[in-house]
Amino acid sequence: MTLRAEILRDPEAVSALEREWAELWRQSARSLTLHPAWIAAWRVSLGTGGDPLVVVVRAGGVLVGVAPFNLRPPRGGALRVRELELMADGIVAARAAVLARTGDEGAVLDAVLDALIADRGWDRLELTLVGQREVEALVERLAAHGRRVERSEVRGRPLVTAPPERVPPIAESRSPVECPPSRLVEVAGAIAEMAARSSPGARRAGEPGFVDFLSRALPPLAAANLCELWIVEEGGRLAAGDLVLVDGDRRVELLRGVAPGWAIAGEAVRRQALVRAAETGARTVELADESAATAADEHVRATRLRVFGPTATGILHSGYASLE
Repeated sequence: MTLRAEILRDPEAVSALEREWAELWRQSARSLTLHPAWIAAWRVSLGTGGDPLVVVVRAGGVLVGVAPFNLRPPRGGALRVRELELMADGIVAARAAVLARTGDEGAVLDAVLDALIADRGWDRLELTLVGQREVEALVERLAAHGRRVERSEVRGRPLVTAPPERVPPIAESRSPVECPPSRLVEVAGAIAEMAARSSPGARRAGEPGFVDFLSRALPPLAAANLCELWIVEEGGRLAAGDLVLVDGDRRVELLRGVAPGWAIAGEAVRRQALVRAAETGARTVELADESAATAADEHVRATRLRVFGPTATGILHSGYASLE
């Protein structure tokens, strides 16, 4: 099988790829953070500070791989570093940086790296991944291409790996219900604002750009059964809500919002999310905040990778970094 890799820099060309991208996603391991709707929403709402650098890989004209990166404007002092980042990195830790058709993962990854390393438009690539297998495969191939890679461990969200029966029963409260699709965007925005007010670590959730991102990303994800929103309402008012992403056998509590005085309702929606995760075969649930630390077994362990590019600036910056 002969693969051909191409780099897309034109935003319109990237947008035109979405239908093929969606079909490829259905034929892949289906990492949520590489879903075209997730990436498209990020590009419009949160990715305005850079330019797309999207590697597409084809076999006989058929799309078999996509690696969506964003090239930030040069920054720094004497060394003006042009930095690549994985699109949407930082919202939810990604399981993979490259979307590949099942069975072609290794060949697609090699084609993506060949294209990236041949391109001299970037100096440094930074990304954070969960999943040791993906990290090791990427590091091994980068080393084979002669790239210097720095890696460090990152502590992420609280992680539940045990069955939800370990979570203590909640005192009497209204039973959480799943938010109807017609209200998904409205309710998710309200939960984001509640979370931003109640949790110092969730301040970004209330920013207009992030709320706009939710409004664009959630409807197509819900249609594909990739997100759930559990709510408790009292007297027509929202008391608590829990927005959960479905990423294979992993569940990620993206946001949990609780109105003042409704702590029990907040516990109830989280418990419902844990119960549903167990019922649908999830192996882990990542919690949105530290408020349920007693229910968490540990924290997500992710790996941050810093890859230095083939440019003169990349090589020089690699040398400086090794002295830090």
